[in-house]
Amino acid sequence: MKLSLKLTIAFWLILVLLDLLSRLVIPPGYRELFALSTSFVLLGVMFAWFLADARENRFSVSYGLKIMVVALPFVTLPYYLFRYKGYQRALISLGKFGLILLFYYLGFELLGYIRGTA
Repeated sequence: MKLSLKLTIAFWLILVLLDLLSRLVIPPGYRELFALSTSFVLLGVMFAWFLADARENRFSVSYGLKIMVVALPFVTLPYYLFRYKGYQRALISLGKFGLILLFYYLGFELLGYIRGTA
């Protein structure tokens, strides 16, 4: 299994685990601080994925692009996908990301409804 795929799976598992911790374990007064630390963890995983994917596909990415992935990941990563992988592969990747995000959101809304907190 490629490192980029492992990091993709790790991103989603970490996101779900940290969100569950935030909703079920972390006291309400500490959730903002926990959300900030969660953002840094997920940003690190996204950056590691970006580097692994570029290395696996033998793409030479500039230092500026690396900096932008850390500074503005939700703008830069789609740019990276379109620029280096082409429109079709980029749209497929972004579509998969969107569907997984939709199911993630719906799952936690369902969890909140079941627990009576939604």
